[in-house]
Formats: sequence, C-alpha cells, structure tokens
Amino acid sequence: MDVYRNNKWYTGSFFMALVLITICFQLTEVKLFNIKISEILLLLLLFFFAKTLVVVNKKIFYFFIFFTSLFVKTLIQNFFTRFYINTDLPFLKLPGFISFARLLELICCLFFTHIVIQLFSNYEDDKLLNSIYKILRFQIYPMGALFGIFFLIYYFRILKFHDLQGFLVYDTTGRYADTTLRLRGFYVEGGPFGLFYAFIYVLYDWVLTQLNRKDHIGRFIILLIILLASSKAGISMMTVYFSFQLYRYLNASKYRSVLKLVGIPLISVGVILLIINLLYSYVSRIGSDLNYTADSMDGDIDAAIVMGRVSGLTIVPNMIQHNFLLGIGLGNYPLLRNNPAYLGFFPEIRTEYWDSSGLGGLIDLLVDGGFLFFAVFCILFYKIYHEIRKDKSILILFFAFIAPFIFGVQLFFIYPWFSLALIILLIKRKQNSIINT
Repeated sequence: MDVYRNNKWYTGSFFMALVLITICFQLTEVKLFNIKISEILLLLLLFFFAKTLVVVNKKIFYFFIFFTSLFVKTLIQNFFTRFYINTDLPFLKLPGFISFARLLELICCLFFTHIVIQLFSNYEDDKLLNSIYKILRFQIYPMGALFGIFFLIYYFRILKFHDLQGFLVYDTTGRYADTTLRLRGFYVEGGPFGLFYAFIYVLYDWVLTQLNRKDHIGRFIILLIILLASSKAGISMMTVYFSFQLYRYLNASKYRSVLKLVGIPLISVGVILLIINLLYSYVSRIGSDLNYTADSMDGDIDAAIVMGRVSGLTIVPNMIQHNFLLGIGLGNYPLLRNNPAYLGFFPEIRTEYWDSSGLGGLIDLLVDGGFLFFAVFCILFYKIYHEIRKDKSILILFFAFIAPFIFGVQLFFIYPWFSLALIILLIKRKQNSIINT
C-alpha cells in the first residue's frame, strides 16, 4: 500500500529535486551564453549547499581527487605538447582552458550527486522510493507526451522543418533511406536521447520492482521513444539489460539447468544477430552519408562525414598507441586530432568544427588519461561494485551508472551520476540498519 500517495509530503525538497533532476536530465544542450542551463543552476545552488560540502561522501571525494589529478596532469603535459589548431577559437576552447572547462563540468556532475544525496538523505525508505518513482514518471508521461505531440506535428507537416531541423525532432528524409523523422528531445541528436531513455527504463524497472508495482504503459512509452529516436546506443543498452534480466529469470527457475542449456545459447545468438544488424545499419548509414555528400556537394567531403565515430575509429587507436601511458590530456581531442600521426587516411578539418570521438566516456577517458588513469578509474568502479556485489537490487543501479558511459555518453553528462547518488543512499541505509540492529 502506498501510504504517501494521498499525503502532501511531496513539497519543498521533493519539488526542488524534481526541477533540478528534470533540468539536468533533459536540457543537456540548452545553453545560456554558451554555458549549459543545468550547469548554471548547479553553480547557483552551490551557495545554498556550501555548508553541506564540509562533509562529502568518500566516493564522491575520490572521484573529485581523480578528476583534479587528471586536470593537473594535463596542465603539465600541455607544456610539452604541440597542438594542431588551424582556426581562431574562443579562449574557453584554447589549450588549458578547455581542460578547466571539462573539469568544471565533471565537478558539476559530482556536485549534482551530492545535492541529490542531501535532498533525499532524511527520507524514509518508502518515501525515497516513491519520490524516485514520481520523478521518473514525470520524465515518462508529461515529457513523453510533449515529445510525442511534436513528433506528430512534424510527421503530419503541421509545422515545417528549417534545414531539416525542427523543435525536438529532425528530418533525415533524402539523406538516409531507412529513416525519415528522428526524435531527439533537447539532445543534439536521437542517439544520445534514446540512450538516456534506456537509462530511464532501467531505473524505472528497478523502482517498480522495489515498490512491487506494474506499469506496462510507462515501459511501452519509453521503448517507443527509443524507437522514434532511432537510437542504436539505446537499443544496444536495452538488449544487454533484457538479456541480463532473462538470464536472472532462467537462473532462478525451477528448471534452470534445462532452461540455461537452451536459453543461454539463444540469448547469445540473439545478441550476436542484433550486433551484426546494428553494425550493418551503421555501415549503411556511413555509405548513405558519403553518397549524400558526393551528390549534394559536387564531390567535396562534408566535415560531418570525417568527424565523430567515423574518423574516431581510426584516430583514437592512433592516439592511444602514441600516448598509451598518460593519454593526450583532458579535453584535448579536438585540438590534437589534426596531427598527421593520428589522422591516417582522414583529411584535416577546421578546428572550429570541434570534433569528438563519439565513442563514449570510458574510451574518451582512455584517450585523455591513458592506461594509468583509466586503470585508476576502473579501480574506483570496482570498489563500488565490490561493496554492493551481493545486493542484486543495487547491482541494477550500478549497471544504470556504468552502461551509458560504455554505450556513448561522455563522463560530463549529468544523468548517469544520479545512479551513483542512489547507490550511496542505499548503502548508507543498509549500514545504518546494521548499526541499529
């Protein structure tokens, strides 16, 4: 029974959490004076939560020390690095300054984690779970309705696109044969938007299980959003999650030996076929890009075709090979990608286009910090995993924390860090319950 459903407990800190989390979740590309709205909000909240920073959870503190060390290493490394900059850049994108900007973004992620812990630290178990439940439902129903309405508006051409771009939706007609409209929300494109909603699905499935509830409509809405976004990263994350859940079901079944004998091979074949399909789709997409560029630009190569994952698959291995121990430095990828030693057969681009590898936060960390910092980061993750490994419910949150970074999200995206806040809250509650008993 939900004892809080009809009570007016959801005031004050809850509404503050709802607004903060929604802005940090959804408005990732909404900026004011070239600064993300979410980061401005977090910097403003720093004044209200300054006193609470006297005592910071040790996990957050370890990440802070790690990111600060990576920044200091980068500053030292920059004195011995030749940068390949062929256009004028704003000072915030110059060597050193871009590293500091990235550090501030990472600190904002940690501060967001700290704020969530502070807002929910005094909530009882049921109240905490119901708060998370209501916050996630807001991302699914009101926000989902907003996205669906605008998708239909553009689908029926009630509003017209401007240069194939619309509000929350964009048009790929004429460029890709397999897609017409893609939902992107307030993200830069459909891929990361769908990955975000895959993250929401995992959290929502977790909290429904904890509250012993069902919401098939909510789950369907999330999956529909991922499909409308045509997000390969989101589909991949959902495939891994469903495979894991199916394995858990088979392992707990009465006939688990027989089911595992049949089920595990079927799961493996299904995952392999999906990966092959996604790779084929991705290769076809690159081919469509190249054909589109050749047809529309008289053979000139569009910079977008030689940026992101396409060029990153060549440039990133070369960067790692030449800087395997300490990496190239925090945020230095776009300033160094024109190095002929890294480019391979890809052409040089204008630095102002501000390229990124598009291969995800963990790969970017390997490039920026080398194997040394990557290994330390993995140790931080492993320490968290080791502490919660026997609690299957919290392990789902750990998956929600690490999976977005594996499937393409940068470390300075805020929303995965919400999972870390929940992990810390639940660990503290279990520790307190042991002490009280």
